[in-house]
Amino acid sequence: MDQAPPSRQRTIGCVMSVGTIAAPFVALMFGFQAALVVLILALVVTSWFGWQALREAPQEHVKRLRIALMLNVVLVIAALAVLGWMVR
Repeated sequence: MDQAPPSRQRTIGCVMSVGTIAAPFVALMFGFQAALVVLILALVVTSWFGWQALREAPQEHVKRLRIALMLNVVLVIAALAVLGWMVR
């Protein structure tokens, strides 16, 4: 898979950051469920790009990157569980 141009990568990174930061404000405006959806989407996209970066990461960073990605996956699962519990 080809790597995105640096300007596109920067834009995608900004969108993911804004999504993560915006989640609490979305909760205030639209409710906790909407905030969880925004947070889940931001974490999923971040995890996907992290797995893509894992192939090209220097060997000394691979272990820490894997730990961070696993933490992202755990947070997504927890947020999905809370969202599922709230929707019931």
